[in-house]
Amino acid sequence: MTEHKQVADQERYAVLKAMLEDRRRDIQERLRSLRETLPAQVAEVKDAEEQSVQDFVQDVELALMEMKSETLGQIDEAIRRLEAGAYGTCANCGGEIAEPRLKALP
Repeated sequence: MTEHKQVADQERYAVLKAMLEDRRRDIQERLRSLRETLPAQVAEVKDAEEQSVQDFVQDVELALMEMKSETLGQIDEAIRRLEAGAYGTCANCGGEIAEPRLKALP
């Protein structure tokens, strides 16, 4: 491997890892915010109609929390693959994933 290719690979690794870690931090902050607001919202409910709306909102927020938790797992897996040198290769077909695709949805 040429020195230029190694430097390019190291730069690519650094950019992709930073993107994944930024995304992980953002999701963790959103999850923390959702967890903090759920108990406070429950205490504010006053009547049956508000309770029904609150139940719906809480169900949606719990679904969002679950989706974000799954995304965190996918990000952690992507970071493991990146560190192992396998990130950027399709897990299904083994083909190379285009750089713009990796940056658009790491």
